[in-house]
Amino acid sequence: MIVMNYEQPINATLKKTSGFVVYSKGNKKEIKKDDANFSILLNKLLNLFDGTRIMPAFGVSLHEETQSALNSGNWLEIKFDTEQAVNGLPFAGLLIRLDNCYGVNLIRNYNGNYSGRCIYIEFENQTNLASLIENI
Repeated sequence: MIVMNYEQPINATLKKTSGFVVYSKGNKKEIKKDDANFSILLNKLLNLFDGTRIMPAFGVSLHEETQSALNSGNWLEIKFDTEQAVNGLPFAGLLIRLDNCYGVNLIRNYNGNYSGRCIYIEFENQTNLASLIENI
């Protein structure tokens, strides 16, 4: 039997996170590395994405529509100090709508815009992403 030991590309990228922004019904809260909630949120994300599958994304983000959508519902932006890339798609941040779902589009912030092709992550089971920001 061959056993491969590899790290999920999203998790390897998440370890380079410089901070988070939580959007809740139009309100914005920044979480920086020195914030106690930073490591809690990072660990929740690492656990969430462990064992997930990166799939071809059908979603494409339009900057103006994404900016407008941030005024409703719950969102999480993962920020990076340097440009990252997954599957050849570069980004400086990843934006996630926190819904109850079986998979999620990671909307790429590239060159200051939330536009272009998304990265799609499929979960094993239905997942309530809003639980990521509970008690934060």
